[in-house]
Amino acid sequence: TGTGIEPGITKKIFDPYFTTKPVEKGSGLGLAVVHGSIKALSGAITVESDMGQGSTFTVFLPISEAESATPEIEEKHRNCLKEMARIVVVDDEKSVLDMITAMLTRLGYEVNSFLNPKSALAAISENPSQCDLVITDMTMPEMTGDVLAKELLLIRPDLPIIICTGFSNRVSEDELVAMGVKMILSKPMRKAELSSAVSTTLQDHYS
Repeated sequence: TGTGIEPGITKKIFDPYFTTKPVEKGSGLGLAVVHGSIKALSGAITVESDMGQGSTFTVFLPISEAESATPEIEEKHRNCLKEMARIVVVDDEKSVLDMITAMLTRLGYEVNSFLNPKSALAAISENPSQCDLVITDMTMPEMTGDVLAKELLLIRPDLPIIICTGFSNRVSEDELVAMGVKMILSKPMRKAELSSAVSTTLQDHYS
């Protein structure tokens, strides 16, 4: 039930990043992820809508007598997220920034990296919806990771943020989580740890 969807919009609703909501209120990934997951299962989804009446979404899935293949389904869902996710990485140490960027690129993500947190903040402020996840260092001279996180969450409260830290007495892990940070990673990190953290954060946010 509801107001229905305008005919001109119906054809676009499954497109990645298409949304009729304000910039801070929606990423446009919800139905795109649903569509991608169903297609990965060799299924289909359709929508019928009447203005003033509401909308009906119909999901078609192939019948199977095989046992549930949950791990394979979850992997296809993760791959769908990976293909669409755009990650911003911020670290004032170029060697670390290059390493994290290379890891994420090899994992299949689209990555924008920044040595300067203020530059990252400016870029995201200009177009908040064009970023799906931020990974930032904690200890940086011009702006610390927790301050950057606060500023970003003011712009877009639902933005997933991961903070990487060595050792810092500036703020506790509990305070970071209370602030809205989704995960804290300890440096140095391995590729498997980074991959798991990113995958889990995106899965939790867009599921």
